[in-house]
Amino acid sequence: MEVPVIVTCSGGVKELIEQGVDGLLVEPQVPQQLADTILKLLSDRQLAQQLGSAGRGKVIQQFHSKRSAEALLDLISSV
Repeated sequence: MEVPVIVTCSGGVKELIEQGVDGLLVEPQVPQQLADTILKLLSDRQLAQQLGSAGRGKVIQQFHSKRSAEALLDLISSV
């Protein structure tokens, strides 16, 4: 959807995002940091577009359905 994302630095989600390349990371339980990051994206449309575009590219390249189906087939075949 080419929408910029902001995620917390917790759990596995942070491993999907490269800070400042295809999304932005904030610390969990720090609402002011989240608010500041949202305002940053609202005030910098170029950054928001860049992050959104890079995020979409990453999803298309790494998470498309054909790749998922191939991984599932490989898993089933190995059993």
